[in-house]
Amino acid sequence: MKAIYYEEKYLSQVEEIIRSNSKMHGINITAIVDRFIENFVSVNQLKGSVIVVDDNDIINGIVKTTWSDKLPIWTIDYAFMKHVSDRNLVRETIKTCSVGIEFLFTEAENRGLFEVFYGVRDHNNHRFDMLAESSYSFKNKYEFVDLEVIRPGAKSKYALFDYQRMILGEQNKKTVVIRHGHLKKEFRPDPWKDNINTL
Repeated sequence: MKAIYYEEKYLSQVEEIIRSNSKMHGINITAIVDRFIENFVSVNQLKGSVIVVDDNDIINGIVKTTWSDKLPIWTIDYAFMKHVSDRNLVRETIKTCSVGIEFLFTEAENRGLFEVFYGVRDHNNHRFDMLAESSYSFKNKYEFVDLEVIRPGAKSKYALFDYQRMILGEQNKKTVVIRHGHLKKEFRPDPWKDNINTL
């Protein structure tokens, strides 16, 4: 598998992947999936999104991100993975997601963005631990803290993360954890290195 930026030729596959997911953070999206896809495409949200494809150019997942042009941060907005009925679904989803995440970490660092925020359904860090085992950067280069735990039916205290209501029109029905990660100092460029002689 490899991660690449979205291209228009993949639109039908992206729609198929979104439709294969019946829920998002516990919210049933089946009834509104057409509206969701229409909004997803009409506001050009696919631009800059990352897709994970296999050796046959078939998409296994898509990750939507936002690069901030006002602050040195970026966000993972949401991700859709190909839904299959299998008891190893979560582990396979994490594997696909880790490929996209590694791509995004590299891209963010190349842009000079070293702080990331994202929301995820999780319980006792189960998914966090699995992603850490699948992603070198996630496990070794970044440190994460839980900023907020949004209980079912509650709103995030941060407008940026109240995306379930904004996108889907209702609150999450599962607990969602908002996490912040930052690139460790030893992996960051020294901001003084090229300026030391100009002071």
